[in-house]
Parts: sequence; C-alpha cells; structure tokens
Amino acid sequence: MKKMLMKVLATGIVAASLTAALAGTAMADDKLDIVIMPKLIGIDYYNAVEVGVKQAAEELADVANINWTGPTDATADAQIEMLSSIIATQPDAICVACNDTEALVPTFQQAAAAGIKVVTWDSDGASDRDLFVDLVNYDVFGNAYIDDMAELIGGAGKIALITTSFTATNQVNWTKVIEEKIASDYPDIEIITKEAVGEDTQAAYEKAMALMNSNEDLAGFIVMGCPNVPGVAQAVEEAGKAGQVAVVGNGLPNSIRQYVESGVISYDEMWDATYHGYLTLYATVQLLNDGIAEGDKIAAGQLGEFEVLSMEDGTPTIAMNLLHITADNVNDYDFCLKMIERESLLRIPVRKGGYNGQTACI
Repeated sequence: MKKMLMKVLATGIVAASLTAALAGTAMADDKLDIVIMPKLIGIDYYNAVEVGVKQAAEELADVANINWTGPTDATADAQIEMLSSIIATQPDAICVACNDTEALVPTFQQAAAAGIKVVTWDSDGASDRDLFVDLVNYDVFGNAYIDDMAELIGGAGKIALITTSFTATNQVNWTKVIEEKIASDYPDIEIITKEAVGEDTQAAYEKAMALMNSNEDLAGFIVMGCPNVPGVAQAVEEAGKAGQVAVVGNGLPNSIRQYVESGVISYDEMWDATYHGYLTLYATVQLLNDGIAEGDKIAAGQLGEFEVLSMEDGTPTIAMNLLHITADNVNDYDFCLKMIERESLLRIPVRKGGYNGQTACI
C-alpha cells in the first residue's frame, strides 16, 4: 500500500495545495501514507486544524507521509468524488470529516475492501470506520450549549438554532441533546426554528437579521458552525439587541473576540482546533501500527495520553476537552496559522490558567 499519493483534481473540485512540509513528492516505501480530509478547505477553522496536522507530520516524518486535501464546497458529493480517486492510489488510511452521516458510508466500504483504514474526525460517519476522533463528547457539548442559553435568558423564552446543515453528524447529535435537555430541564424554552446556512458568515448574518425582524420576542440564538457565530453576533449588534438577544456558539476566539468584549456573546463553547488535527494524525498512526481498542491509551506526542472509549456500535473513539470561553479568558487564546515563528505547536502562546497542562493555539 505504500504508494505515492497523487494530487486529486476531481471535476469541478480543486484539491488543496500542500505545503512543502506536507507535499508527498517522493514517498518512501516504508512509510505510512495517510490522507486527511476536512469538510472543506479555505476557512479559518480548518486552517487551524491544518496547523496541528503539519506539526504532527513534522514530528512523525520518519514514519508517515501526510496529504492534507479537501473540497472547496462542504458537500458529501465533493468528498465522495475526491475520495474515490484517492482510494485508487492505495493510501494506508483516510481520515475524513464527514459532510453527511450516511452518504459517505459506501465510500468507506470501498476503502475497507481495498484494505484502507478509515478514520472519521470532527463529524462522524454512520458506520464502517475504524476510529472516530471526536471534538468533544456530544452530550457534554450539547448540554453546555443549552445550559449557557438557559442561564442567559432566565430559563424561558423563544430561541432559534442556526446550524451548517441537517446532515453533519456532530451538529445533528448536539441538536438532539439540546432538544432532550429542553424537554427534561427547560420546558419554558422553545426552539421556534432550526435553520441551515452552511459554513457561511454572511448567510448566518442575513438569517439572524431576518429572524429578529420577524420575531420581536426572540430571546436568543444557539449557533453551530465556527464561521456562523460572528455572522449572527454582528446581526445582533447591528440590530441594537446586545443584552436582549443572547448568542451562544462555537466560534473561534479571534473571530468572536470583539463580540465577547462588547457583550453580544457571553459564552462560547469550543475545543482546540489545532490540537484536534494533531491528535487525529497521532491516533491514526497508532491505529495503523498497533491497532486501537477500548481501554487503550493513545500516545499523542506533546498532548500526552488519551483514553480510548467505545461507541454504541463498538467503534473506538477519543475526544477533546471542552473549552468554555468568556470575557474573562477570550484574550488568553490566539489563532495560530503559521509555525515559522515558534519552535513547537505547544509552546506559544501559553494559555493562562492551563488546560490539562496544554497550551492554546486558536
């Protein structure tokens, strides 16, 4: 399986250009060939993930060749078209952030039939994967969203949910947890609408503005999708409703800092995007070399060890920890896009107060 990965140019899709650190121009036969595919390329969030992938790739350069590539549109069809070509090159593993829970399963089955390991990350597939590297446990994250909102609106009121799509596994599960928590703990909170706007700041802004105009008693927005959070926050600020319409989301700190400082956003729930890319690569290498099962420990380089749990279907899984961002700590985070000015991913900048001994890069 140790073949050079070819650059994929699928019809209507432009694959991501790899930097020199990741370009597979002459892959050694004794190295693992790993493809890592985000939902799409060219947005801040996945740029941050790529930083972690690059760092791990440098540290694992003796054992693995890494190809970071993805579509320019966040659709399952775009991923399927690219993956079909990639599978033909016989990498050892494909790591995919799924744009659709179900649609990618036949492609995963195709990969497995070719002897290729399948890792999902960020957003899971429905089946036929060997490992899922989660963001944050679904229950933990969904409960944090609605608990934040309930606190901000006094446990009662009409809210709107803005998401990227109704098929992204993580957001489907977060929404399910939110709805279950409302039913059990917050009966006076009502979700009046759920709107999918893609990964699009402008679309989120326009949808939020329209919803406020048509619902004068709207109490808050729960926003999913990093690019969407600043769009909704901008709409609330421009409408003069800061402090009246609550905003809870999962925005990157740099993209929402001004809205946290101005009081438009009180709480933001997040994980470390850069660590996620770093962890995904280390976990995949361990999967290929040693296998992974429930109860194992994944040695993730500078991040330390992560315990492997098991999903309901028996698939091994690991997850990041929740970051609760407020006005008190938003300035403790930076969004690192370049490695050149620092020796290590985990040294600069240091997060005040610490986070399991780790540092920040978002």
